[in-house]
Amino acid sequence: PGPADQRITLTLDRSAAWVADYYPVESAQPGPDGAQMVTLRTADTEWIVRLVLRLGGAARVVDPAGLDEVVQERAQSALTAYGPD
Repeated sequence: PGPADQRITLTLDRSAAWVADYYPVESAQPGPDGAQMVTLRTADTEWIVRLVLRLGGAARVVDPAGLDEVVQERAQSALTAYGPD
């Protein structure tokens, strides 16, 4: 990550706290019950979307505005692909 890359802020539940150890983050602030708010940079927001989806509800995009909607739309699309059951 570089200074020109987009800054992303995520909230991570305790089960996803490993993200702050595994990926380079600019900051990590502890929250209640072992949760964390982390800030990181990326040139590829698609990577963030995939990461949040992979974490299955244990992570949420706080900033930038609109990226959380992309995650929600992608998750809904994946659920729809599995059919009505």
